[in-house]
Amino acid sequence: VITVNNKLQDNGTSIHFHGIRQLNNSEYDGVPAITQCPIAPGDSFTYKWVATNYGTSWYHSHYAIQAWEGVVGTMIIHGPTSKSWDVDAGTIFLQDWSHKTVDSMYDDAQDAVNGGPRTMDNGLINGKNTFGVQGTRNQTGERFELPVKFEPGKTYLLRLINGAIQSTYKFFIDGHELEVINMDFTNIVPYKTDIVNIQIGQRYMVLVKASQPAGNYWMRADNQAACSRTTQGLDIKGIVRYAGADDATAAPTTTAYNYTSECVDEPLASLVPMAKLNAFPSDQHFIETATVRPNSESLFKWYLSGTTFYSKYEDPTLVRVIANDTAPTYSGNLILDLPDMGKWIYIIIQSAIPLNHPIH
Repeated sequence: VITVNNKLQDNGTSIHFHGIRQLNNSEYDGVPAITQCPIAPGDSFTYKWVATNYGTSWYHSHYAIQAWEGVVGTMIIHGPTSKSWDVDAGTIFLQDWSHKTVDSMYDDAQDAVNGGPRTMDNGLINGKNTFGVQGTRNQTGERFELPVKFEPGKTYLLRLINGAIQSTYKFFIDGHELEVINMDFTNIVPYKTDIVNIQIGQRYMVLVKASQPAGNYWMRADNQAACSRTTQGLDIKGIVRYAGADDATAAPTTTAYNYTSECVDEPLASLVPMAKLNAFPSDQHFIETATVRPNSESLFKWYLSGTTFYSKYEDPTLVRVIANDTAPTYSGNLILDLPDMGKWIYIIIQSAIPLNHPIH
């Protein structure tokens, strides 16, 4: 049970608990115009849901693009895991950051001539990073440092979350191997890798064994230029320190792994659930093509099969469903007709452009 008090002066808000299965509980999913009206300034709303998922995730505002002004937080739900560890080192929250407000960037992105994705100024690890050239007088800010120091032979759990607005990252720690044990609330058969590809909204739980000589090592979240642009793209770094390092305050001098900049997920073959769910064949499927283009008012909109979603904050679609309204007066919604309860349905979303876009 979570009560959200909106103390903003002018704007509404809501909170979406990312990845939580709201089975028979849609009214608490936290999406204005879909499952609820926005929480008005000075008002409050209580969310109630059962934690049937377990692992690592985040919660965030789902009101416009408010989340990327900082209305976010991380969440951990404890439960069974596919492998054990010695120390839970906590969440590693990855973000991109601009020196402009997100509302200003949205206006820029909608420009009919120079619109499209923006170039972000920086990236953050747990809200921290430097800006400017390393070691120069004009460098500002500070690096995130893992709050626990590595002790040789111990295994540490890191809970990775990508909460960026447009950036894809490759996460790694110089000289260390990662073992992935959970993705998006799903325990998987553990596999080892040097680098984890993490897209917007994704979460990975990884184990790191303190197997290197005592010292200081860079933790990196390298922005992938194949997907998005960030001025500090390869300088989004934190610090991992070993107990007993010769200099407990020095900046690391370790070397990054080599890789190809690419817009990819982790290999599908590596993501094998520990508990398998049998998905049966279906004679009903939908293929929806995702595109983005300016509409008649020169505003860039996303489309599924040629239609773009239109919603009203004051009239959530869930209310329309409860009222059995199969033909809302406002148009533009792509409605999938699912007449047979209990059957498997396959919805295939195919992007027609070389741009990643999260769908949930």
